[in-house]
Amino acid sequence: MEHLNKNYKLKLIIDFIYTHSETNLNKIGYSLGLGANLITGLFLILEKAGVVLLKNEVILKKIEDKGAAEKIIDSFLKRNELYHSYQSNGLSFNELLKEATKLKKDKQYIDAYQLLRATLENAPKGQSIDPRVIVRLPYYLELNGNLEEALNECSRLLNKSKKGYFRVTEEKANTYNSEFLKFDSIFTSVPILTKMSSIFEKLGRFDESLYCEIQIYVMLGKYYYHFIENIVSNADDYANSKYMEFDSYDGGKILIERLPPSNQQVLAYTEKGNPIHDITYNYILKCRNNYLSISNMEKSFRKNCYKIGINYLLENIIEKVTDLIIDKELTDLEWLDELERWFEITVFKVTKNRT
Repeated sequence: MEHLNKNYKLKLIIDFIYTHSETNLNKIGYSLGLGANLITGLFLILEKAGVVLLKNEVILKKIEDKGAAEKIIDSFLKRNELYHSYQSNGLSFNELLKEATKLKKDKQYIDAYQLLRATLENAPKGQSIDPRVIVRLPYYLELNGNLEEALNECSRLLNKSKKGYFRVTEEKANTYNSEFLKFDSIFTSVPILTKMSSIFEKLGRFDESLYCEIQIYVMLGKYYYHFIENIVSNADDYANSKYMEFDSYDGGKILIERLPPSNQQVLAYTEKGNPIHDITYNYILKCRNNYLSISNMEKSFRKNCYKIGINYLLENIIEKVTDLIIDKELTDLEWLDELERWFEITVFKVTKNRT
């Protein structure tokens, strides 16, 4: 029952925060000699108790939306209680995942969601998690008929993926148990965006479904485009070197001895005339060319363009997608911001004017 007592104490802290206005909390803090540190201290207690997700979600709601905050809090407490009821039996991480799947098979979709989410949030440090497991979270809500909540869950997961793709080092991942997206976030973002796109389609929000499809396409296109760039760059940089140097997770360097040229097949040559031996070259090149193919882009975007009634914009969309894929200057966050701005004035402006 210890976790229930802990939950009760956390509930008291949260109730205290949301019973008082921010101004009153500051007054109380100053009267106690703590100043504005009172609010920070209260949230620090939550964080030390492992309520990082709760803290982050609640603090975004601010004091003025107590109802929304209470809903998040109640959901967290129920999730925590359900998790501990299973975890107290000594179940491992993978066994807890199986229990969540059993709940789903029994059509107890909300309990399946709550147990799965709590299991992921309490994953052992450095635990490898398949993106297909993560995408079950919105899927379970979708099965329960909560499509809007499923979309919110997709958004929450994408926010944890830092609005796009970036590399999370093992060292950083080990610092946060609840920051469970511990791998290249492109491989997390793509299945989440795919799920999001299908839900938007179910809701008849085809413009938003198209927006998700374009994000996926650009993410994967950029991945393969820059992969080829790196292969070519490495072939030139290490043409006369016995070793290749890579960054390691701990911030150091890894040296990998190269095979003698006589033992390697030459797959292509760089513009500088250096041989390319990387065995992934032909496959990655084919993937890159497929994503830069105009006919493939037409196939990918035509259906939703037709449903929205913007076939005349298909050529513009293809041009923009191509530009974003091959752009070397924009960072991961910048190209997403650029796409959002462009889509807003090019597509959303048209569809919003019809409603």
